[in-house]
Formats: sequence, C-alpha cells, structure tokens
Amino acid sequence: MRGRMRIKRNWIACLGVVLLVAGLAVPGSAKRYRSRTKRIAPGVTYTVIRDPKGPFRIRVVTVDLARRSTLDVELARDKLPGWERTSSMARRRGAIAAINGDYGRPSGRPVMAFAEDGRLLQTPLAWGRNFAVNRTETTTFIGHPKVSAWAHESDTATTHLIDRLNEGRPAWDEVAQYTSEGGSEERPPEYACSARMFPNGSPQVTVDGMGVESVHLVEESRCSGSRMFPRGGSVLAAPLGGARELTVSSLAAGEQVLLGWSLGWPNVFDAVGGNPTLVENGV
Repeated sequence: MRGRMRIKRNWIACLGVVLLVAGLAVPGSAKRYRSRTKRIAPGVTYTVIRDPKGPFRIRVVTVDLARRSTLDVELARDKLPGWERTSSMARRRGAIAAINGDYGRPSGRPVMAFAEDGRLLQTPLAWGRNFAVNRTETTTFIGHPKVSAWAHESDTATTHLIDRLNEGRPAWDEVAQYTSEGGSEERPPEYACSARMFPNGSPQVTVDGMGVESVHLVEESRCSGSRMFPRGGSVLAAPLGGARELTVSSLAAGEQVLLGWSLGWPNVFDAVGGNPTLVENGV
C-alpha cells in the first residue's frame, strides 16, 4: 500500500506500523512463544515471534533512532493513487527494510494525512492516527494530528486557510490545494478561480517550530470554466461565485506566497497514517 519509511544506504523503509509494533513484548511462557532476533543494520533488529497455538507469526522491526539508520516515508510509484509492492519500494530507494503503512482506498491511495520531505501531500480522508518522527530523530509522535494548511501573501501579509489538500473538490466556502501527486484521482475543479504556483526554495520549519513553510511564486491566476493543472507545482482553487473566490483571484502572476502546513507536532517533515494504536504506554 502506501507510505513507507526508508533509511538511506543503511536506511529503513518502514511505516507508522513499525514503531507501533516495535514495543510489543513476548507475552506468556517461553515454551509457547518462540522468537528469533537478528541484527540487519546498525541500530536495527528484526524479530520473528511464533505462537504455534494461534497459529500466529509476529514480525517486529526495532529501530534505535540514536544510531545511523534513518526512517523515512514513501508513496507507491510516487503518486497518491497507485499500487506497488513494499519490496519494490525498498529496492527503488535503497532501503534495507519496508513495512506497509496506513489503510488504502480501492485506488491504493492512503487514508490518513501524508507528508514527505517537508511537503504535505494529503489532508486526511477520514479521522484517524498518524505516526511521525521529528527531523533530528529524537522524538516520535503517534496520535490524532491537528492538521492545518495555509497560504500567506507576502505583499499584503494576509494568511488564508487552505481547507483541503488533494482531498476532493472545495465546497462553496472553501479553498483547496492540488499537487501533481494527486494524479488522475485529484483533479482541480472546473468553474473555479485558480492560481498555479511553483516552489522557489526548500521547505523550512516555521519560527515557532510547529509547522513547515516554503516560498512559492505565482505563475498564473484566472477564473474560468476550464481546469488549471499543477504541472509539477501547486494549484489553489475556489468555486466561481463562492465565498472564497476573491482569496484566489487576488493572487497575481509573479506574487510571492508562503504555502505552509502543520500536524500540531514540532519539527515534523514526514508523516504516515496507521490505525488503530496497538500498544500505548506499555499496555
């Protein structure tokens, strides 16, 4: 399915599920549960636990974030809709391990919020949990994120709420954002005011540390009946005649806009979904 966390050269490709399961202890007697653990990279171990009475087989990847291995996320075929085996994703990114994450819609896309390398690629399609590690890989987050996204106009110092990102058509009083990762499943609407913009720098953590922003330059802005596609950038769109039409139509070609997002967790650039929580506070 979807997201995956990769580990550079000695990278691990794994998903939210990995750390949810990694805290699992072997319950019961040693006679019933049989386990075997091997080291597969510095700070990374792989354990197989067998319960013949089940029969159950539990596979656990444990990562010591203080060592060289690095967690990251990955989309199948680098698109929201699509399918790819985890083994293929691992080979493509040079990862040493890959674990499936999140639930998937029939098209293969993830369900919860998904962020990669400082870019939010999807606001959640359903209420659920996310998993993230901060950029320094010293803190992990598992829980219900407080997802928000915004566009800040530099010339007027005005901040506009973005209601959805690659998550369907905007309502009458909404602004939606679309990126190329949405593919054929997330197409900007017809009969809308739209503005296409491209990044002019890499994503940066906000001053308060709680979000991520990147500078974009507006290439084109228009209100019409035809769609405006991202073409590798981002498109903001609001319905023609809707309450937020002016929010988008006021963006002019050449204008600088800060696109930002937050999950409510500090210093997070990557996040993948996973539901439900299996182990919490050792229980």
